[in-house]
Amino acid sequence: MTPNDPLIDTKEHARIRGVSPSKIEHERLAGEGPPYIKTSRRCVRYRLSDVNAWLDVHRRTA
Repeated sequence: MTPNDPLIDTKEHARIRGVSPSKIEHERLAGEGPPYIKTSRRCVRYRLSDVNAWLDVHRRTA
């Protein structure tokens, strides 16, 4: 991880995507969405680069 690739929490991930944090949690439990890191039992973080890459893959033009 570099300073240009920070870890973000579920709330920030939801803000970036424009959805609710519960939507992010639901996707995570369903095995959908970008990869995540469990830093402790109750602490989940996402690499910003993983979120951006996931968004790029799911970009649609029509």
